[in-house]
Amino acid sequence: MSCTDSLPETSSEIKQQIQSDIKALLRKKSEAKNNAKLRRNISAQIATLELKLKETTVSVNGDDHSNPESKEEEINLQSSNTNPITKAQKRRDRKAAKAAENEKLIDDARMAELEGTRRQESTKIDKLLKESGLESVDIASDGDCLYRAIEHQWLEVVGEKTHKNDRLINVKYLRELTANHLRSNIEDYRPYLSDPNSTHLLTDDEFHKYCDRIEFETSWGGQPELHALSNILECNITVLQAEGPPICLSSKDGTRSRTLSITYHRYLFALGEHYNSTKIISD
Repeated sequence: MSCTDSLPETSSEIKQQIQSDIKALLRKKSEAKNNAKLRRNISAQIATLELKLKETTVSVNGDDHSNPESKEEEINLQSSNTNPITKAQKRRDRKAAKAAENEKLIDDARMAELEGTRRQESTKIDKLLKESGLESVDIASDGDCLYRAIEHQWLEVVGEKTHKNDRLINVKYLRELTANHLRSNIEDYRPYLSDPNSTHLLTDDEFHKYCDRIEFETSWGGQPELHALSNILECNITVLQAEGPPICLSSKDGTRSRTLSITYHRYLFALGEHYNSTKIISD
């Protein structure tokens, strides 16, 4: 019959013909970039052919999962028909990429500024130390830096590892002493401690919770804790810093002969404020 010359005779040939037609339409769609109406018509034709291809595959195999090769061909065809990225999406992507680039430039500038500030601070503190015949001793930045610096100073200046009742001077003991001293002198220290959210002075309950954090957590210490340690250890404490004069904590009658010297750093670590210890410059 003459019609056999124009129509495939087997299901395999039918599938091949449909696949060929789809590929031809995809090429035609790609070429029609500026004709939205034509692209929509071509997409409709492709969808019709893909449905016909699926029906042909199912009718031949009984289950479209039984023939992996046919399934793979179908997936490949479907993926090839994925709509290209629109111009609007490309603009959004470029805008997002530019914003990310600008953010990185800002972060880099901030880091450069911080590095410069950090160097200036270190230079000033080193100068103050040298004038005092001291050099810096690095202390770990772990929330215990104040107490570790005082621990080091006690050994450096006093030359002993223990305190009263032969208690070993260490972070745990110093925190315990500080917390108990504040608890026993609440009205002396309350004026220096306020709620950071409201600036109101701490209530009794808040004050005792503050003392608990000193004793049992790695809470950062400041001037109230330094003042308490100065009284407990019966030592003067000098804090050298880049901004402002040194902080000198001593007894009112000036009878204390031993001085513990530490340094205060605002910019040394990204985690925040920090204390280091000192030692006499060796020859």
